[in-house]
Amino acid sequence: MFFTASNLVHYLLSRGLLRSADVTGNAVMVLDARRRNRNFKVIIDAQRGLFVKQVSADDAARRLTLEREIVCYQLAAQFPQWASLVPDLIDHDDRRQSLVLQLFPHAENIREYHVRVAAYSTTIGGLIGEGLGRFHTAVPLSALSEKQQVFFRRKPSWILSFKEANDGASGAVVQLLRYLQEHPELAMRLETLGSLWRFEHVIHGDMKWDNCIVFVDENQEAQMKIVDWELLDIGDSCWDIGGIFHSYWVHWIQYQVNRRVDHKDLNLFEEFAKAEALIAAMRAFWLAYISALQLTGEAGEALLLRAIEHGAARLVLTVYELAHEAARLFGETQLMLALSERILAVPEQFAACLLQSIVDE
Repeated sequence: MFFTASNLVHYLLSRGLLRSADVTGNAVMVLDARRRNRNFKVIIDAQRGLFVKQVSADDAARRLTLEREIVCYQLAAQFPQWASLVPDLIDHDDRRQSLVLQLFPHAENIREYHVRVAAYSTTIGGLIGEGLGRFHTAVPLSALSEKQQVFFRRKPSWILSFKEANDGASGAVVQLLRYLQEHPELAMRLETLGSLWRFEHVIHGDMKWDNCIVFVDENQEAQMKIVDWELLDIGDSCWDIGGIFHSYWVHWIQYQVNRRVDHKDLNLFEEFAKAEALIAAMRAFWLAYISALQLTGEAGEALLLRAIEHGAARLVLTVYELAHEAARLFGETQLMLALSERILAVPEQFAACLLQSIVDE
């Protein structure tokens, strides 16, 4: 049974996840929110809702990621700091290859927020940093049982060892591979990050603005939840931190840099150094993160440098994702590659922008 907007309410009633009173007068709304999977938002009223995700029973890889996500929510419930950052797991149905999560009807992901307000927020930056720091300190590896440890794959991101395209790869993916071959220093730096990968924290594995939702609670206080835990692993915390840095850079390229008429001879570091609002928001994120970890001095600076390098690697992964069905690399993906190459060549310059802002305070 594949869920549709028309049959989902009946299914939820049969599972006891909706009451007859909820659907009286057709007050319940079902919104198609599909991305890679069949996703639906079920709005019950102004304060209550359900998020339903279903994968194809014929897709073994998707089934595995769904199982991983279900285990994640069950595991998070054992650690209060982590549990406070994720929606509640309300139901899962092995037969239907589906799960049901708590939905926050008025929430938006952080990418949507930035597109809507067209400005960078230090408040939001701090909220992300505090939340991610809380998550990274919530689960000591020693607290995981042997059975729980087996659940984690302990694999660095595949983009750090990307060397060949699959048969039938798009023209843009082939072009990306050719770019890496023609820029061996960039490829070597990615490979080095993979070889130095640290298995030190439980990590989200796909941290980015799209997977952080924000909303105002009943006390009119801003709250954040982290969603989409399919790539949960034991790994390098800098991959998660870098994922947020990368989100700032992607938005900056898409909505500011790429909208200029002429990219010729553009010095991306100089442009970044002049982007004061962007740097302020990234700084707020970083300060909140290291505050949550109670990290200062040289240890904090070293972590920042590694996180910036991982953020550059995440840019390459985003280029791949955007290139997956494209005939060729286009303006913004070319800028992302150029920025990634520049960051990995001189990560100290980009770190200094954030650290200098901190010193100036």
